Amino acid sequence: MFDQIKKLAWFDLLMGLFGLLGAIAPGFLVLYIYKPSLIMSLETTKLLIFSLALSLPVVVFNLLVSASSIGSVKEDQKNLAKGLVSLFLTFVVFYSAILAAYIFSINFKLFLVVIVVTQLLVTLFLFLDKKINKSSKKDAQTTRASS
Repeated sequence: MFDQIKKLAWFDLLMGLFGLLGAIAPGFLVLYIYKPSLIMSLETTKLLIFSLALSLPVVVFNLLVSASSIGSVKEDQKNLAKGLVSLFLTFVVFYSAILAAYIFSINFKLFLVVIVVTQLLVTLFLFLDKKINKSSKKDAQTTRASS
């Protein structure tokens, strides 16, 4: 097994790490915080599927958000960039909510509220960033055209 891992390129390992931290680990940590008995009772495959089921809705939503916010990326790398941005946004949303759940011992319903609020804030930030970048590019083009 380790020989196969050694043969992988660093990029493949990085993609696996992003997938683990963005899609699998958040669901696993939610299970660990709210239902630790499930971790001990489920076999590995079921635990993996359950962890993905908890985090994939946020990943898919972030994929849609990142699809509208990806700017100047080569056309052949746009899908990869969307996926990486989506996993990173999921990482930010889930881990901030998990940190709040761990520190403040909030119940699961409040945890879901924290997820939604954090997701809305991240989406709003990306939307405003895109607007600001678009207006600054327009101003730069106007300045160049008048010179």
